[in-house]
Parts: sequence; C-alpha cells; structure tokens
Amino acid sequence: MRLVDPLLIVLLIVAIFLAIWVYKLRVRVRDQTAREMAFTPSLLISPEEAQAGAQRGFEGFGLLQRQDWRSRLWDDTRHAPRPLRQPLLVQRLDDKDDVYYLVPVGSSDGAIEAAARVDGLSGEYLEASAFVPGGPERSWGSMIADWRTEADTRRLIAGRRADREHHTATSTGAGSVRVHPSFVWKPCVESRSPFYPFRLVAIGDRQRYVRIDGKEFDSLTDLGPGSLGGESSRLAAHRSNPGS
Repeated sequence: MRLVDPLLIVLLIVAIFLAIWVYKLRVRVRDQTAREMAFTPSLLISPEEAQAGAQRGFEGFGLLQRQDWRSRLWDDTRHAPRPLRQPLLVQRLDDKDDVYYLVPVGSSDGAIEAAARVDGLSGEYLEASAFVPGGPERSWGSMIADWRTEADTRRLIAGRRADREHHTATSTGAGSVRVHPSFVWKPCVESRSPFYPFRLVAIGDRQRYVRIDGKEFDSLTDLGPGSLGGESSRLAAHRSNPGS
C-alpha cells in the first residue's frame, strides 16, 4: 500500500490555512465597512435649526458688518441676506458622536459664496468659510446637488463605474452601491478642512471616499500630530483649501 506523498499533505494544510486567512480577512473588511457605514447619532437638530444657528453666528460675530464678509452674506440688490441653502449633515469618522451641519450661503445665480459649520446636536455656530470667486473652491458649490442625497450619489457612482469599465448600467447599477446616510469627515491628508467632507460609498467589500468636489479616494491618510496648524472650531472667519 502506497503512502500519501508528504508534500501533498503539506500543500493541503497550507491551502486550508490560506483559505481560512482569506475568509477572516474578508470578514474583517466587511465588519469594518459595516462599522463605518453605521450612523447612530441621537437628538439631532433639524436642518431648519441648523440654518437658524448659522444666522445667529453671522450676526453674533458681526460678519455682516465686516467688509470682507458682507459681500458673501448680503445681497445688495435685494437689500437682504443671501439665502441659506439646504444644510449638509456630516459625521466625523474619528468620533461617531461628533456630527455637524454645513450650511451653504447662496447667491442669486446659485453659486455658493460661503458656508457655516453648526454643531449637529446643540445648534451652536462653530465657524464659517468663504469661497474665493473663480477659485477651485467654487466647485464645492456646483457639486452639492450632485452628492446631496444617497440616491443621487448611488446613481453618479454607478454611472462612473459603467464609464470606466465599459459595462452597462445594470451590471454596476445604483442598487449595488451603498452610501453612508450622511457625509463623513476626519482630519486627513485628503481633506484637512471639515468644510470638505466625503461621501462614503461601499461597493461590495470595497469602500470609496468621494470628496465634495468629486475627487475619489480608496482610503484616507491620517495626519500627524499638530498637522492642522492649531485651527480653532470657534473661529468666526475661516478659509481653507480642500487638501489635494
């Protein structure tokens, strides 16, 4: 009777261990995706309350009286404040209980002149950012409508994948794309400013981060200590760049 070749036994054992390792890796990735896609903040204020908090901040910090801010916030042709657009809810990835609203301020032609950041639980005004006319930051305003809702984001991602992979819309349809209910953000190389959050998208076990200006990233790179330059969440006027 011929004995089984020891090499085959070794290869079989290696194959089994490799299969187990791959399975555990997939489970770990799936669990991480589920954790990041989770959204469980309680006691959120309403978008209308966020708008009211932004307006209180503009008035309380005297931005309407400042020359560099008045043109962003006040429409001289209408003799009235520029309209506050639909707020965007953002959850921090490095602290899931930290949520905030970005309240865009629009001009008559639909462009976004500035945005306020308001605490999502208390309604407290935190800071504001003005966007430079003609600069790259203005794409922030034009992209809002594209990424505002989960459904719009799913359709856009499905369309991008179809274009890249030359597949039909059904093979990478919107139904196969999961989108985090809110925007997300954490301090990272890809976005140093809370005014440039991401849409977190899951396609199977793979995650993508789509910044509000439309740029996509496979992952977010943590910043080193002190990399934010000591920026304060209580600044009345804050200007920032999207990162890269």
